[in-house]
Amino acid sequence: MKIRFLMHDVYGPGGGVLTVVRHLAGELAAHHDVEIVSVMRTGDEPVHRMPDGVVLTTLADTRPMRFPWLPHNRRRARLSARPSEVIPRSEPRYRKYNAYTDRKLVRYLESLEGGAVIGMQPGVSIAIAKHAPDSVVRVAQDHVPFRLRPQELHEDMRRHFDRLDQFLTLTSTDAKRYRRFFRHQIPVRRLPNAAPDYHGPLSDHTTKVVTAAGRLERLKGFDRLVDAWALVHAKHPDWELRIFGAGSQAGPLREQVQRLGLDEVVRLHGYSRNLHAELAGSSIFAMGSRFEAFG
Repeated sequence: MKIRFLMHDVYGPGGGVLTVVRHLAGELAAHHDVEIVSVMRTGDEPVHRMPDGVVLTTLADTRPMRFPWLPHNRRRARLSARPSEVIPRSEPRYRKYNAYTDRKLVRYLESLEGGAVIGMQPGVSIAIAKHAPDSVVRVAQDHVPFRLRPQELHEDMRRHFDRLDQFLTLTSTDAKRYRRFFRHQIPVRRLPNAAPDYHGPLSDHTTKVVTAAGRLERLKGFDRLVDAWALVHAKHPDWELRIFGAGSQAGPLREQVQRLGLDEVVRLHGYSRNLHAELAGSSIFAMGSRFEAFG
């Protein structure tokens, strides 16, 4: 069976959704023909190496153009200047889309035959509902809790999702909420995130290190964690907090660390491709998120 996972961008900062897709795609590839489809290509290489047996397809190359004067690039520039009409404005990444990405996305979806296509974010899931043919099993999955999605996005989902064959949530509570919200017009099921098997080294709990990791954005609450560390440091000055990740809050977090006088004990290490080893070298994992769909 051909299984396709459709995502915004696998070349940007890696998030939890991409991690889930990679592990799931890798397992399914042992028995099926699996493809991860990135609507956009914003970098030269994907953030994570694709699992063995999984094909990576990119629809729209949105990297800066090296030769903007070429005819096909001038055409792309004209389309890129026009707003998207396929992705709803309520989609959090709406501004990343335009008429150029619309053209590539619609052509891809309308070309599908058989198998399944799974949208991993609301915007691309709405595009699937609008443009994927009936011969394809059309699935949407959402990794954000129901109560944290804006009403406008919910209404767009309800307007189009009746053409889907399945909607997946992470928790039973959200599954119940969405069944009521969609008025039982589409099947809604719970599919929790899974953790892959791990056979590497484990922490021996002897290091005086606490590790935190994630996108450096407000919702992940690293600012709260740094504030808390000022209290920890007063009682345990020999312990260290290591934060791994990248995002828009990197600068403000560094300023906060300096303001609190924690430069020697709180370190921002940037994005890590080897987080397992970093966790094995610490004694505690800390999560300061303001919300998590499946913590």
